[in-house]
Amino acid sequence: MENDTSPIEGKEWVSTLVWDWIEILRLIFAITGIIGNTLVIVVYVHRRRMRNTTNAFIVNLAVADLITSIFIIPIPVLSNIPMSPVGRLYCKMIFNLVFMWISIVASLLTLTWVSLERYFAVVYPMRYRVIFSKWRPRAIMACTWLSSVVINTFNLYIVDLNETGKCQNHWPSLGFRYLIATSVFFLEYFIPMVIMLVANIITVRTLKSQARALLQRDQSRFSPAYSLLEARRRVIETLFIVIITFIVCWTPDQIGFYIYHFGGVPDTYLGEPLYRFMVLLAFANSCANPIIYAFKNKHFRHGFMNMVRRKGNRVGSNADSLAGEEEFNTVNVTVRTVRPKAVSRSQQPSQRSLNRS
Repeated sequence: MENDTSPIEGKEWVSTLVWDWIEILRLIFAITGIIGNTLVIVVYVHRRRMRNTTNAFIVNLAVADLITSIFIIPIPVLSNIPMSPVGRLYCKMIFNLVFMWISIVASLLTLTWVSLERYFAVVYPMRYRVIFSKWRPRAIMACTWLSSVVINTFNLYIVDLNETGKCQNHWPSLGFRYLIATSVFFLEYFIPMVIMLVANIITVRTLKSQARALLQRDQSRFSPAYSLLEARRRVIETLFIVIITFIVCWTPDQIGFYIYHFGGVPDTYLGEPLYRFMVLLAFANSCANPIIYAFKNKHFRHGFMNMVRRKGNRVGSNADSLAGEEEFNTVNVTVRTVRPKAVSRSQQPSQRSLNRS
């Protein structure tokens, strides 16, 4: 019984953490992500004018990225773990980084919902009022986190402590391994990516169509309606950059993950610099979003600056706020007042790393 509650005799508890360039960059990304995402959350909390549906989703995204950033901080891995319930729990929860993967999936699902929210706001504004009523965004965000937990339950099943005191994956069968690899690739990467791209492409095309309709009816580029359409365009542009960044960061890792589980590369591939770099690139996504907001959005940019300068100045203008649904409703009302029929026509429908292996 004593051997079951202590490390294997004569061996060290903790593996040495080698601080190579990949681990150093990983720490830099973690610190950047923690600071940046915390600022996004604080700016949202302290700026009442920014409290709208899209920004609520973006803050949910920042919370997910903040959790991810915390868990990508390099820490030594325990080895020669005692054969005990605590040891098994360590493998399933800590070594396996299950909380990090839950937050990563929540981040992806939140990005998907942001794209759909903007899609309905622009393409189906009347349905938007019903689908994204006051309480439903909160329910959607709660379901996003619950879904992330459910999706990651398989990790608790396949990772366990072996007889040598090390955490290891245990696949019941090759078919089960193929099933999990395929499900993860499509549910957590490919399908959401397609939804985001299609939704944003349709949204952008609809915005262009609405802008052309305004100009064809002698609406000035300096009119309130056109200015608000431009605000829409800037919102979608920012979100599009966020989505493209996600795809660029996660595509190499996801493809490598999928190929590895189908035997396309040897087991040593997981320790090679190329794959470690792909994992590092995926982790970089968690600190990228706050940087994008800082450069692309006036409200968040001024909010960041005021946080640093400790000033309470009000920031931005209504036309520059990040996806305020009031903007979009004002645009629809203004344009309908000018040319009801024209607007009616224009508004018709036209992320795995080493521990996952």
